[in-house]
Amino acid sequence: MTDYTKLQSRCQRGEPSLADANNLLAECYGALGKLMAEKELLLRAGESLTDQIKQLKAENESLRKDAERYRFLRCDDNDKVLTLDARVDDHVECLEHLFMDDLDSAIDDLMSKGDHS
Repeated sequence: MTDYTKLQSRCQRGEPSLADANNLLAECYGALGKLMAEKELLLRAGESLTDQIKQLKAENESLRKDAERYRFLRCDDNDKVLTLDARVDDHVECLEHLFMDDLDSAIDDLMSKGDHS
């Protein structure tokens, strides 16, 4: 960012001749153009940061839910055993993904019932 204090002082003081005043006016217009461009860059950066914050909040919520599931399973007074059936036709590579989604759902169901014993 440029320091505009000297330009501001010159504008307040004025210039002795019409030619000097015209040059000062041209400098002011140039400075105004730079400030407007800088403002646009800052606005775009702010929008980008806002988007990043939204993404981080969503990721944080997902991680918080995973941590809550883990704490639920690790709770000392939780004696539930989760039994899940996963049926996949010759697609072993998909089994882990399906199993984890099913596991999350089963844990969420137990948690929503508030049954820790």
